[in-house]
Amino acid sequence: MPTPAEFAFFARTYRLDTVGIQQAVVLGWITEDQAAEIAGELDAVPGSAETEDAQRYRVFKIALESALHTWDTAGGARGWLTETAVALGHVHVWNAIERGSGEDETAPELKVNIQEWLAPAGTP
Repeated sequence: MPTPAEFAFFARTYRLDTVGIQQAVVLGWITEDQAAEIAGELDAVPGSAETEDAQRYRVFKIALESALHTWDTAGGARGWLTETAVALGHVHVWNAIERGSGEDETAPELKVNIQEWLAPAGTP
């Protein structure tokens, strides 16, 4: 899970609005106070129902980035990413990243899959 500072960095990188920032609160990554502080620092625009799915998608990308930088993707990160994908409604994205190989895939292979998916050419 990203630290509040890491989340703030990625919130700027992925241009989160208040809906995206609130998703981090729901996921338990940051507190309401931290969310308000981050939103203020970023001058985040208000979210809407129209932006919610896009914001959830961006928050999942933050989860992937965090996993690459902080955890062994074979252990706790795989389960955490699966749970995060379910919570954000992006299981199909996680399944595409895993490429259907599931538990048999090694941590280095999964890390490469995540890196490839996050690469600008591979990110919709």
